[in-house]
Amino acid sequence: MTDKIASLKNKINNIPVPTDKLDDIILTTVHEHAPKRTHSLRKKLIYGASGGVAAIGLLLGSATVSPAMAGIVAKIPIVGSIFKESGDPGLSQMSNLGLTQVIGESKKIGDKTLTIDEVFYDGTRFTLSYSLESEKPMSEDYIDAMDFIIDGKQIAYGISNEITDSASTHHKGIAAIDTAKDLPETFSLNVMFIGKEGDKWEFSLPIHAQTNVKTIVTNYEQEAAGVWLSVTDIIHGPAGLKVNYKMEMKDGDLQKYMADLIGFRIEDDLGNELVLNTGSNYGFSEDGKINIEGNEMFNPISNNATKLTVTPYFNLPKERKISETNAEGEEIVFDLTQYKSGELEFDSFTVYLNEKYSDLVDH
Repeated sequence: MTDKIASLKNKINNIPVPTDKLDDIILTTVHEHAPKRTHSLRKKLIYGASGGVAAIGLLLGSATVSPAMAGIVAKIPIVGSIFKESGDPGLSQMSNLGLTQVIGESKKIGDKTLTIDEVFYDGTRFTLSYSLESEKPMSEDYIDAMDFIIDGKQIAYGISNEITDSASTHHKGIAAIDTAKDLPETFSLNVMFIGKEGDKWEFSLPIHAQTNVKTIVTNYEQEAAGVWLSVTDIIHGPAGLKVNYKMEMKDGDLQKYMADLIGFRIEDDLGNELVLNTGSNYGFSEDGKINIEGNEMFNPISNNATKLTVTPYFNLPKERKISETNAEGEEIVFDLTQYKSGELEFDSFTVYLNEKYSDLVDH
């Protein structure tokens, strides 16, 4: 185990892992390659109250409001959609199209009132917007933890919390949830927000998944610089495009760092390059090998696009050296000039978006 992984493991020590396969978790990596949106005031990783492996990844929700929720919404004035005002193209589009579930349910604990605004879930994103109002000034990071539970089991292994608007007595935020497995199309979601003073807001929300997404199985596989990469599938819909991948490598220092440098460039047939929104991955060690599973989430593709060219790549430092510091404070330098240029390159592949070509991928 490298010092880098050991330091990350300390952050998740004694936290229950969501699936049996990850009982021996040793690696958690969070990466957000895309530039920060200027409107965003804060984004932080939040551990669920019951624990979970840290990771960031957005997913999405649905649009139908139950009769019970409709009664609540009718009594509560909705000033504006947090999704619509967030600046996230996918979430804004979903809200404009009326594809989110408008909740509008509020609960007051002490002098603070928390309101669930909208929820969105499908195969690419699972996201919830909320607002917190207080009669007294509070810190921007007052929400200390969140839990998302279905059938008594915590579903999130990573939650990012982004404050989109803030004043001393009012915060608006978006919680993006990454799950360890696929969820059913309809389920009841129990949500708990926990404040720094121990106050808890609990909600039970009926969730209906949007089904207007397409999954394209790619079966792309290639090895470069000792890292075996498999792009298992690509899921796309109105809220964005999600690339799911797996990586495997020997349990060696350099390969672990190389794997962390892998990203994806995606261009449509109209000449547009897709903008990366966020991404997450997690890993485990087994039989002397490191296995990593993750995803990268991109902003929505153009409605007129018919195919995509996907290029995996190493995001290499200009000096072609990787510098890390171990637990003893010693610097470790890996010289990447040992690789020839072709050894650090992946082949591109083409994905067809037309429904009749949805099962075809050119390598």
